[in-house]
Amino acid sequence: MAFGTELQGRSSHMALLGVQDCELRLLENIKKCLLHRIKCDQDYATSLEGFVATAYKLGPLEYTTPVHQAWTVVVKETDALVRLLRENADKLRVQTLERVVQVITEKKNTKKTYTDDRNKLDSELTRLQDECNRLRGEYERRVVKMQQHKAKYDELLKRGGKHAVKQEELRNKYVSCVSKVHNVNNDYVMALNEVNLYQQQYTCVSLPALLDLQQRVQETLVQRSKEILDEYIRLTDCAGVNFVNLHEKIRSAVDMVDCRTEYKEFVNANRTQPITCTTFEFQTELSKMSSLLPNKIVIDSLTIDNIRQRGTSCNDQLDRCRQRISAKKQEVSECEERLSNNLTNHTGPDGEANNSEVMQQKVALHMLKRELLDLHNLEEKLVLLVSLLSKPLEQLGNEKIPSGLHDDVDIISVCIYSVLFCLMK
Repeated sequence: MAFGTELQGRSSHMALLGVQDCELRLLENIKKCLLHRIKCDQDYATSLEGFVATAYKLGPLEYTTPVHQAWTVVVKETDALVRLLRENADKLRVQTLERVVQVITEKKNTKKTYTDDRNKLDSELTRLQDECNRLRGEYERRVVKMQQHKAKYDELLKRGGKHAVKQEELRNKYVSCVSKVHNVNNDYVMALNEVNLYQQQYTCVSLPALLDLQQRVQETLVQRSKEILDEYIRLTDCAGVNFVNLHEKIRSAVDMVDCRTEYKEFVNANRTQPITCTTFEFQTELSKMSSLLPNKIVIDSLTIDNIRQRGTSCNDQLDRCRQRISAKKQEVSECEERLSNNLTNHTGPDGEANNSEVMQQKVALHMLKRELLDLHNLEEKLVLLVSLLSKPLEQLGNEKIPSGLHDDVDIISVCIYSVLFCLMK
């Protein structure tokens, strides 16, 4: 049962938070009961001390009998029992109780970390989807405005040359609209590619990795909780017949705890279908309105400078990302080596690693691998953006940069507004 494939849905997410809250309440109850048990054992030891003190008041007898010898052993062993009770009560207070507090703290921290990471992933997905929808709306508005100015400009041209000032004003507005349409087209194309890539990474890589890491951390805490209960049994087992029977029942219940099947019923009860991607496609009607090719980067006199600047920026980010990937791979390799050494030194007779430090190192390794995975996702995104921006430049080669306007628009105005647009960006 894997969290990454079975618990992607929103209801599964809420159930996962709910089960962690329940586990925290259970641990707090265990802590409270441990404090009560420690007090009871200390009070019992104090009472037995009174028993021993009363027995010692008898002093030496003139005659030693078998009954006296037996009683002497009873008093002596009872005194030893008092010391053992106090010793175990102190261990419960110093060791076991402290471990419960640590598990509670880690349980709270891992819940917060998971919630923050999930919210971060979901927020980025929402942001990209909203940005894509915003650019689509802006594209529609810009195209409509461009068509309006084109119609006014064409109408004025038909009237002849006596409206030179007005023609110049309308031509400038039209040039500005065309420039904005072409550049928002490019933004829209890049946003579509980015949101589709992120959704693929989100559903197939990032979210499953986050959920699987959460499962491993929770399983580790389950194992540590089991170790706490084992320690409690050991420190409270007084070896009497009645105690043995009771503790065998407790041990049987504790031994049934298996971190590998701990969440089986929970997953079955809260299973949801894996999240499916929503494909964002270029709205072809926008291309018909703007006379541009659908889902293609426009490279012309209006966009060339912006494309080059964005391409340089994306290349720089890609170089930095690959440097971070190299460093993270080294961290993963070192962590794997440490884990391998510990597995060799802390393996039980059944071949299973049973040391808490080993399990914590496994979780640390999974966290490093997840960070590396995030970096690879970023690299994939940057490679996509670099490719989108570089291909039109490669195809253009040394050819003359095409005009972004129709033939009847002054090329000087084109250049002026292209430069102004870049400065505004």
